Amino acid sequence: YKPEIIKETREKLGIAPEQKMVLFLMAHANYVQFESPLFIRWLWDSRDIAPVFKWHPVTDQTVAEKALKILGLLPPVKNLHQANTYHLIAAADACVLVGNSTTGIEVLSFGKPLIEVPLPDQSYSFTAQGVSEISGSLEDLGPRLRLLFNNGPPPKREEKLKEFMARHFAFWDGETAVRVADLAQSLLSP
Repeated sequence: YKPEIIKETREKLGIAPEQKMVLFLMAHANYVQFESPLFIRWLWDSRDIAPVFKWHPVTDQTVAEKALKILGLLPPVKNLHQANTYHLIAAADACVLVGNSTTGIEVLSFGKPLIEVPLPDQSYSFTAQGVSEISGSLEDLGPRLRLLFNNGPPPKREEKLKEFMARHFAFWDGETAVRVADLAQSLLSP
């Protein structure tokens, strides 16, 4: 993504350049209320972190509203139901996937660090694939994010990510648009 899109996205959200934007990607699920005192305290106290919650478009509004009863009271939190997910991922410094969603692989293809908070009965795990960090719950998420921002991803993560992407994509070299344009041209040529 172009730097101007990232800058524009962060400005629209009111995120200062010195803040770390953490994008919470809320997969389609029926969440219990966010009643985690440690997580709420961390959100409140971490003014250098800009938490942005992006809800899956098909998530029932009442499900999101339950969580927002608590999260909506916190001044630093941004809650979005309809927004350009790819602009948000591009602007994020790290992403947290709550539940399971294809946005996890999209985060990884953007080269963004991913932390996974699994939900009960979740059948697929990016952490099990070796390409994300895991947070067993929202309770330990704050310290995990701090560790990630202070130390970066574990050294073996890049190697695992390359293997993972090679298994899932024919190409992962930034030249997809060129190949698509060439393919379109060859299909349209007489």
